[in-house]
Amino acid sequence: AQVRQKSFAHSAVVNESLEEFIAMAEQLCNTRDLDLNHRIGAAQTTWHLWLGIQQRITHMLNRLSGEFGPEHLAGAECIPQFAEDEWQDAQANREYMLAMFNDRFSTNSNKK
Repeated sequence: AQVRQKSFAHSAVVNESLEEFIAMAEQLCNTRDLDLNHRIGAAQTTWHLWLGIQQRITHMLNRLSGEFGPEHLAGAECIPQFAEDEWQDAQANREYMLAMFNDRFSTNSNKK
């Protein structure tokens, strides 16, 4: 149950961050009046950081697939079944994680 709860909470934070970075990447691609060298530098930074994250995620998914087999992980029949109390815990953890993330983000933004 703890792994389920933390997976739900952490994935929500990662997804929120990913959505923000996708929007920033779209803005970077569409704002062609900025200096090209600055745009390229920003693109390279984003590319390499998120490529590293993608590689780590791929490694984790391959590890899970290797351990449990794709027949237990892929497809609608493999969608996790949560008990009601697990959903409540997962939602509480998600809200806590998002609050911590927002606090850290606000603190770091204020330092600049």
